[in-house]
Amino acid sequence: RLLLFVPAAIWLLIADSEAAQMRMTSLDLLAERVTSQADEKDLILITHWQSSITFDKYYKGKARWMTIPELKSRKQQPYPEYKQKMTEPDALRSVLEAIEETLSKGGHVWLADAGDPAFNSEAAPFWKRPTAIPVAPFGPLKWQHPPYDYFWRNETLYFLSQHSARIVNVDGWGQYQIFPPERLALFQCS
Repeated sequence: RLLLFVPAAIWLLIADSEAAQMRMTSLDLLAERVTSQADEKDLILITHWQSSITFDKYYKGKARWMTIPELKSRKQQPYPEYKQKMTEPDALRSVLEAIEETLSKGGHVWLADAGDPAFNSEAAPFWKRPTAIPVAPFGPLKWQHPPYDYFWRNETLYFLSQHSARIVNVDGWGQYQIFPPERLALFQCS
């Protein structure tokens, strides 16, 4: 039995040490980057509204930032506000207007996203507008939030692809092992 236990224990120690070195989020790195590089005429967009509290904790910059869709609550999980947005046919209006205003004034839009590698200037002509979904609670989606996350994110990416001359991935944290669901890429759109 001891011959089985010792190798198993060694294997567990090695596996645990690798997991212990994994970063649980890239939001702190992202916030540090935009704090140092974005200025007051820029706009920062966070596609994962669930990340708003963590981003607010780390972000110390001057640029305006908002979630997709725009949610005002930053001190507690904004699910009730998000659920209200699900009932609005133009829930992205403030986000799209802010993007258009920022780009028209020569600012950059910094997009924190789960990172679609095809989101760049070369692929922009190929991005398609996503099919609209019904407002909640009507239609087959009822109150399921993932389809709204998907639609709002893709509608925003489509809008950026149509209004930006240049889209570049600028995150630069490839050297870090980051927990995949919390690994957000950073794109700069101008």
